[in-house]
Amino acid sequence: MGYDPVHTDEVRRITAEGGAAEELAAALLQASFRRQFNYRDDLVAQALADLCARPAPARQRVRDALAGHFRTADADTEPGRHLLALVALIGRGLSGEVLVTERRRQLDTVGVQWRTGYSAWQQALVDGELAAGRNLAPVVVATLRRSHLSPYYCEGLAAVVPKLAGPVLNVGEAWADRALADGERWQPLLAHTMTATAVRPSARWERTARSLCDAIGAGPVREQVLGWLDLVGTPRTVPLVEEGGYEPDANAMWDPHNATALRGLAWTLAVLPPHPGSVPALGRLAEAALCRLEGHGALSPRVAGACVTALARTDGEPALAELSRLAGRVTHKPTRKLLDAALESRTTSR
Repeated sequence: MGYDPVHTDEVRRITAEGGAAEELAAALLQASFRRQFNYRDDLVAQALADLCARPAPARQRVRDALAGHFRTADADTEPGRHLLALVALIGRGLSGEVLVTERRRQLDTVGVQWRTGYSAWQQALVDGELAAGRNLAPVVVATLRRSHLSPYYCEGLAAVVPKLAGPVLNVGEAWADRALADGERWQPLLAHTMTATAVRPSARWERTARSLCDAIGAGPVREQVLGWLDLVGTPRTVPLVEEGGYEPDANAMWDPHNATALRGLAWTLAVLPPHPGSVPALGRLAEAALCRLEGHGALSPRVAGACVTALARTDGEPALAELSRLAGRVTHKPTRKLLDAALESRTTSR
């Protein structure tokens, strides 16, 4: 069934004529059951804007009428979700919220996906939760962040992701869950690692990292970071549903949001005094990041590059030996280029 504007036109007519709440709710109900009903469509957006301009009592009657219909609908269908979103949109700012539990249950289905196209009903429910001052579940925040980092992300995500109040890392990966569970003491350092977005650390980035590490102590920081890195690549703690088709295995992917923090953690090890445990940990992380996944390629070349940069900035023969070992094993061309440059620099500076 394709998009049919007849029901949307009916909504606009009833709204313009100031029709009864029951009549308007019935027209909206019919419109919501069209397969391609879209709140971002100009006709629909104007009809909803006209409706939301009505006095609160009139809007409340329409909202309550639609909520009554929802309770007899199948919530786990696309039309049911559209209807739920309509209730949220029309009820924005009204007292006595309805269907809050049902709204959050539908949003929870987003949290088991690797990424989402951020459909109209999802955007309506997310906006409704944020407008009501409620935080989204961490798993939902994780999906929205990952989706925004996709090259095919929906434009609506650019506006909503900065508003999300969630943990600094995405939940669902064992190492990130452990880091978040280790307490507030580590939050400033983790927040700093999330700024590791450049090709290499700047002097200012390193100064801040060194200051944060000094406040805790180099030994405890190193021990904690190495413990987190030991968990990288272990099975996800929040399994994701398979998308099917030609998509890569979502449960084998590295969360791109958390990958930024991994880059920052690698750089952090380089600002600490050299230690026998740091060098092999960086080498293992680099190799793990370059493991190939069918349909995707290397898991995270940027993390591998950060490890090479960290090894290049680490004094001592063990770091040089690790760079040489990686150069003999790595076939990923961009990373190999970084390794060759690091080895040449170390050799000429000796």
